[in-house]
Amino acid sequence: MRPVKDKHLVIVLGPPGAGKTTYSREQYPGYTLFDNDRIIEAVWGSLQFHPEVKYTAKAMTAAGVERALRHGLAVVVPISGRTRKERGRWAEQGRAAGYRVTIIKVAPPAAECLARCKADPTRPKTTDWQPIIERWFRVFEPVADDECDERLIVCRSST
Repeated sequence: MRPVKDKHLVIVLGPPGAGKTTYSREQYPGYTLFDNDRIIEAVWGSLQFHPEVKYTAKAMTAAGVERALRHGLAVVVPISGRTRKERGRWAEQGRAAGYRVTIIKVAPPAAECLARCKADPTRPKTTDWQPIIERWFRVFEPVADDECDERLIVCRSST
């Protein structure tokens, strides 16, 4: 599939197991997708935590997004994005490049996120995902009008 040439940056937010990457692929075919988890998985073989791989993946994602924006490609970035600061750098980068910025919160119930994390063979079985997911919901800062041009909440559930 040829990349979409459209100055549109989509930032997809959600806790681990929310289905951010799946949603991104399904709803934005042809957009250039930058996903830290898939980069970590490709480099390390799994999502096992390793600080060096994590920072390398973040740097690769940032460099890839910057290059795609310079070339006018439509971009989708699935991230945790709990705080305005965490998602702000992506939105600022898009706006600086003249992009329309859409922020989407993918919000299935916490129990479903936990079940997906436990069922995902690429996620480490030694990680206790429950407190991580619960913290996401506790810390999440709602997206404000001035953060983007459009914002959506998508309640995805596989049930």
